[in-house]
Amino acid sequence: GGSQEVVLSDDQTIWELNVAGTGSGTRTLLIGDGDTLTTFSGVNIKTDGEIKLAGGTIDTQFVDMRGGTLGGSGTILTGSGTIAGQVENRDGRVEPGDGIGTLNIEGRYANTVSGILAIEIGGTTPGTEFDQLIIDGDVSLAGTLEVAFIGLAAGPPFAPTSSDSFEFLTATGT
Repeated sequence: GGSQEVVLSDDQTIWELNVAGTGSGTRTLLIGDGDTLTTFSGVNIKTDGEIKLAGGTIDTQFVDMRGGTLGGSGTILTGSGTIAGQVENRDGRVEPGDGIGTLNIEGRYANTVSGILAIEIGGTTPGTEFDQLIIDGDVSLAGTLEVAFIGLAAGPPFAPTSSDSFEFLTATGT
């Protein structure tokens, strides 16, 4: 059929996660507030697949994006012990927040030439008026930065001034 959504409403541990659509709709996994999905291997997000964090956590070795979407507000823990893992956006979309929000990644983040990082800006306050992607690790950036100016609380779209600045991506590494 059409699009489908699965809600993780409790902590779960699995071997590996593959999220992909069927061409007739998007398959979405929603990870709720305070809930953790742990994988022993990795997470693969493919075309028409989507993972949304609503305050939840993914604890995995790696996230490999090939055409899908990773979004919402929450935390992604990658790697094992002192060995950092990676979120690699090969040709998908990373969308911090569901609206405005913050997506935290512990480990490396790579946005390749075909990947999209989508940021929404509705004001000048980080995390509450514009999206943030916070990486505790190294970053490799290429691809497309998509910025949308939105209205907050049903207001008109935000119109930045030349003196406004937006630190929407931070990293502790190189």
